[in-house]
Amino acid sequence: MPQPKKTSSTRAYAAGFIGSWIAAGTFLVGSQTVERFTPLQLGWFRIMLSFVLISVVVGSRGKIKGIARADWPALIMMALAGITSNQLFFLHGIKLASPIEAAMIYAFLPVTVMVAARFTLGETLTWTKVLGILCALAGVFFVLSPVAWKVASPICAAMPSWQWQCCPGPPIPSSASG
Repeated sequence: MPQPKKTSSTRAYAAGFIGSWIAAGTFLVGSQTVERFTPLQLGWFRIMLSFVLISVVVGSRGKIKGIARADWPALIMMALAGITSNQLFFLHGIKLASPIEAAMIYAFLPVTVMVAARFTLGETLTWTKVLGILCALAGVFFVLSPVAWKVASPICAAMPSWQWQCCPGPPIPSSASG
């Protein structure tokens, strides 16, 4: 099975670091906005605003190309599983948990990505990867009290949809790349 294209580890870590800060803001702002809007309203707004912003950026670069018919099923599944369901479960969960509880519950994401990458991309599981994941999980269990699990299920439900977006399987055919 083909492996994803590798990039500079410095650039990858920098992007991950920036993404982590943006995600932290999502937990903090999300916990406040779900008190004024329903998860469905907030999810719709976030998706529509993202659509407009991405369309403007891509359009200004002149890189909008047609999408091959064969690529539509994967794109639709990614939109439904990786964006829509993730946002709805996440926003519902953040309504029930504090930002730190939600972030700690979301720390299960590496486990789902690791398992999905193993089965969909054939990625090798090393002892260091498994040990790192187990340490992260131990931290989650240490920080969260048993009471927190009452609110954990909606957030946990969002994780598989996010990992599916991260590890969808074989690369998208070249007709969609630009």
